[in-house]
Amino acid sequence: MILTVISPDKLSISMFMDFFKTIYLSDKNHIIHDLISLYSDQIQTEIIKRFRKEYPETTWVLIKYKLKKLDPNKYVVPEYIKENSDYLLKFDRYSTEPEIIKSLDDNFFTEVTQRWKKNIEKFNNN
Repeated sequence: MILTVISPDKLSISMFMDFFKTIYLSDKNHIIHDLISLYSDQIQTEIIKRFRKEYPETTWVLIKYKLKKLDPNKYVVPEYIKENSDYLLKFDRYSTEPEIIKSLDDNFFTEVTQRWKKNIEKFNNN
């Protein structure tokens, strides 16, 4: 499974990845990879496709992708990222509220994002 978390803010990405690893992948095989936005679209696509070939379905591939700022008010999710990810979350700049862009299992990922929101609320109240 490939989970890609994208944002113009690295902190949001890292916080979510730590949460997801701790809660949902503590006993499962997984790898984490930073996808560098300076690479061309073609190279990035090949990297993601390589993950799909190299790792079995039982291994979670967590991809951190920091978006480049194209327009001050809009951050575009690259199409090849959408196509090649099983799960795709997007955070806006300095936001802790994820937007589900793609999900193979809506029930599972809705549960994940709801639990994430509760954890953030709890964290903010302490």
